[in-house]
Amino acid sequence: MKKLQNILDFFQSTLLINLAVCLLFVVFAGVETFFLSFLSLGFIASIFFKEKYRKNEYLFYFNNGVSKLNIIVFSYFMTIGASVLLGGIVFLIKRIF
Repeated sequence: MKKLQNILDFFQSTLLINLAVCLLFVVFAGVETFFLSFLSLGFIASIFFKEKYRKNEYLFYFNNGVSKLNIIVFSYFMTIGASVLLGGIVFLIKRIF
C-alpha cells in the first residue's frame, strides 16, 4: 500500500508539468492535440524535468522499495487512465451540449 502511495505521489508531481506543456499545445495547435500531447510530449517533458532538476527524489522512492522504472511505467499507465477519463468527460459534455 505504501508503494502505491509513493507512485501516486510521483504521478501527481508530474501531472502539473504535463498539463502545462499540454496547455501550450492547446493554445498553439488547438484542442484536438491535447490528448496526444498529454500522452506523449507532456509526459516526456515531465519526466525530463524530474531527471534534470529533481534527481534526488528517485533515491527517496528507491529507499521506499520502488524502482525508477516501476515509477515511470506505473505513472505512464496512470496518465493513460487519466486521459481516458478526461476524454470520456469531454465526450459526454460535447454529447450533452
